[in-house]
Amino acid sequence: MASSGWPEARWRSASVGGGVLREVAPATVFLCTGAACEPLTGADATGAPHSSITLGGDRPVMRFRERLDPGSFADDEVVGIAAVEAALSVTEVPEGSWIFVSERLYERLLNLGRAYSLHFAALLDLHGETKLNSVQCESFLEEVEFLDEVILDPAISEVLAKLVARLMEVARRPNMVILFSPP
Repeated sequence: MASSGWPEARWRSASVGGGVLREVAPATVFLCTGAACEPLTGADATGAPHSSITLGGDRPVMRFRERLDPGSFADDEVVGIAAVEAALSVTEVPEGSWIFVSERLYERLLNLGRAYSLHFAALLDLHGETKLNSVQCESFLEEVEFLDEVILDPAISEVLAKLVARLMEVARRPNMVILFSPP
């Protein structure tokens, strides 16, 4: 035990509705009010609290859970992504070469890149077409690997999984580019 009474471990806290939520690594969550701290129960296998845990009344902790569900974005406008020969323009890309991701998830990916100061976020355009060469794709792959390790967002993980094969293809072939074509 540390002198503060907490186990020797990394922990983080957040003020919530009159109390403080504290999480001790790996996944024990406590609700502290005043001097008393009680472990919260009802965590799933990953340690995330179930939606039955509420903060400040009847609002569930995970009321935004649908934002993590890839299916929630099925009706969105899409961004087309294709790995093609460098000489091709967007209009010349064969129809079967495109993969598509939600425009909102593409924007989330760019925002995460900015949040972590990743280079790809400065290269990709939310509203215009972007081409990345093989060297840029190698760097982007490293950044995707980093995001995959630190982000617990199934919707973004699905986008990253779609990107990896295309990025790897272009990174290995200097005569290719990856195209990003927002709506």
